Amino acid sequence: MNPARVDGCRYLELGCGDAWQSDPHGLLSSGERVCRDIDLAAPADEMGRELARELGLKNLQLHQLSIDDVDEQFGEFDFVVAHGVYSWVPPQVRDSLLNVCSKHLSPHGVGYISYNTFPGGHCDA
Repeated sequence: MNPARVDGCRYLELGCGDAWQSDPHGLLSSGERVCRDIDLAAPADEMGRELARELGLKNLQLHQLSIDDVDEQFGEFDFVVAHGVYSWVPPQVRDSLLNVCSKHLSPHGVGYISYNTFPGGHCDA
């Protein structure tokens, strides 16, 4: 593997909640690094926006929308991350999540999708 350097990379997290995972990425980044986060839940999205404002993060962009709605306008990313989301969503959204990785990863991009399994996790979908 030859992934992008962390400084200056483009990072996308799917199902970010309140963006607590990405806030440290935004703090540690320099230069043109862009962090974009997607989550459908409005309360978590607003909490993430407030935290980003408090920390003065200019490169963290939060979007309240479905993974199904990520389109070509989002561009290309060096890292696409989804922590646990794949375990919690229906099959159609799982397909969309994999599609986002397929269409939005840079040539040397890295997709990281964690999956909860028994006994620590349970998926009803």
